[in-house]
Amino acid sequence: MTKKVDAIIQARLGSSRFPRKVLTEINGKKLIEHVIIGLKASPMVDRIIIATTDRPQDQELVEFCEKSRIPYFRGDCDDVLMRFIGAAEVFQCDKIIRVCSDNPFIDLKSLNQLLDIFLSDPNLDYCTHVTADGVPIILNSLGLFVEAVSIKALKKIVEMTQEKKYLEHVTMFIYRHPDFFNIATIPLSDSINANYRFTVDYKEDFIHCEKIMNSLSDYSMNSIFDLMKRDDTLSEKILNFSKKHLKHYA
Repeated sequence: MTKKVDAIIQARLGSSRFPRKVLTEINGKKLIEHVIIGLKASPMVDRIIIATTDRPQDQELVEFCEKSRIPYFRGDCDDVLMRFIGAAEVFQCDKIIRVCSDNPFIDLKSLNQLLDIFLSDPNLDYCTHVTADGVPIILNSLGLFVEAVSIKALKKIVEMTQEKKYLEHVTMFIYRHPDFFNIATIPLSDSINANYRFTVDYKEDFIHCEKIMNSLSDYSMNSIFDLMKRDDTLSEKILNFSKKHLKHYA
């Protein structure tokens, strides 16, 4: 029997840079639907759960979940760590993958690779892909990967800190304090240029991703990077925009 893990997608509609982006349609489907479809393609992903906020503005997202029969949990907007723990407790999750709702191109091969490693060792707390210099991929805007983490590790964070940045960025305490956790890392292939951004934080990202979707029949990482080689104009636009909008965590 194939071992499985639950996926928890963090999502809200109140993004200051691109409000309501997760419910915005891109190539005929809502952004978050593309994320869900990508996760469902993996035989190792069991339940897909949306972790949203208890703010009134996210009621529309809740209605989408109910209409689509997707399990959801509502929690604190700013304490995302406790939102994940709360969702895990309600749905009795042990190990999960943490997924961002603005990444429509989750790479199936990389997802399965990560889960093969994570699920093969019951003692692992955290598993992530890393860049050539060892930086966890969550700190990058590539948007093609997920993180795997145990709920035990998330609860350990709460015991060790209440610092705001660690409550907002769910796994940050883990990769910044590796001595306290059992971590597995997967180096990115040398062929992957981690300077690209395929996540959707801004309307410009949305336009770029829509062009990618209109150009491809499959959204695998290999297909996307092949397109970047063929379409110099789109490739240059994405790279230039990426340089101007790097992730900055305190």
